Formats: sequence, structure tokens, C-alpha cells
Amino acid sequence: MAGYDALVADVEASLVRAFRMLLEAVDRKIDGEVGATHGELAALLEESWSLRASSSGSTPGPMS
Repeated sequence: MAGYDALVADVEASLVRAFRMLLEAVDRKIDGEVGATHGELAALLEESWSLRASSSGSTPGPMS
């Protein structure tokens, strides 16, 4: 019975490691997607501000 308990403990530990690795991979993927989206949004906002500035003759900032 002790051998079985040790085997179960090893399998549980292995599953915990695998689950943790999976969660870390998902977290990195989410961080990458958020970072990419943030960059795209910043570029779109900059483009929008540039278009507004060229049509109005001034240089609006993000708060105008």
C-alpha cells in the first residue's frame, strides 16, 4: 500500500507541475496578446491624432 501511495503522490505532483506550466503558458499568451493589442491601439490613436491635427491645423494631444 505504501508503494501505491507513493505512486499516487508522484502522479499528483506531476499533474500539478503540468497544470502550472499550462497556466504559465496561457498567462504568457494573454500578456503577449494584450501587449500587441496595446501597441495597435496606441498606433491607431496616434494616427487619429495626426489626422485631427492636419485637418485642424493644430497638434491635439491625447486629452484634447
